[in-house]
Amino acid sequence: TRQDYGHFSDQLLANKRELDAIIWVPYVPKAERAAFELQLPPERLHIVEQADASKPLHISPEHPEYFPILYVAPRALQSKLAGLDINARPSNHALRQLARETGQRQTSAPIVDLQSPTQPELVAIYQPIYLNQVISPQTFRGYLVLFLRPQVLLSQHPALRTHNRLVMRLTDKPTADRPLATSGKAELPQNSAYLYQHTIHMPGREWL
Repeated sequence: TRQDYGHFSDQLLANKRELDAIIWVPYVPKAERAAFELQLPPERLHIVEQADASKPLHISPEHPEYFPILYVAPRALQSKLAGLDINARPSNHALRQLARETGQRQTSAPIVDLQSPTQPELVAIYQPIYLNQVISPQTFRGYLVLFLRPQVLLSQHPALRTHNRLVMRLTDKPTADRPLATSGKAELPQNSAYLYQHTIHMPGREWL
């Protein structure tokens, strides 16, 4: 229920500063669209889509299936995002499909925060949800999506509180030319005896 989701997400966001938002995205087959739209808030009567941030929202045409946002935390974003079909955007489509087919969480490459484009980039972690935890096409129910801000995660590292000359950087291995986050403004030394690398295993992805 909306109340249960609100309680769960509020607790998670309160304890994890690096989490920016949590959304519940149910799987809605075409035959169930009308019933789903009855659950949307009064200001959003239909499933809508938006190809990218520069395009206006419009009522979604007929598709075999939809992945519209139903619940959002923080709740201030609920009226803005409820009913938005994330399946209408090509980004991360293959990643979501992989999570759906395997039952394994998957982490996205860095993405721009569409609500605050000037803020540090986010990554999305897709957790597929199944009825009774049985992984199959028949029991698949949708995605719980956590939006994490790597810059905030890095800034909480305890070593930065005691070593003010320490420079740390998080890099997404598959897109190594784009750092996820950097502490301070100094460049990392390339030929230093004090340069250390450590692999961080994210769901379906590696950071360095």
